[in-house]
Amino acid sequence: MPYAALLESTADDAVSSAQAVKTAAGAREPAVPYPETSLASGLRLIAQVIASGAKLRVAHVTLGGFDTHSAQVLNGMPTTGDHADLLAGLASSVKTFMDDLEGLG
Repeated sequence: MPYAALLESTADDAVSSAQAVKTAAGAREPAVPYPETSLASGLRLIAQVIASGAKLRVAHVTLGGFDTHSAQVLNGMPTTGDHADLLAGLASSVKTFMDDLEGLG
């Protein structure tokens, strides 16, 4: 079955990729301290993989929780609550990631 060979090859690639990421994650401490958020953890891992010299073409991280209609700007009043916190966390995480990459040259 041709699909069995494809599935086996894909599984082998996934295992070797996971091992490469695990090795990269333990090989370098970041140049800057990252915030303690899931987004920052994902960006830190991406920076570590980049630093390892791996042939990374695409990386993906997520940040959910933006369905905060009750906490967004209303009648011109400033954003408060969860939405503002999410945006601040996003900004902090991306800034730290960029500072870390700058340290890599």
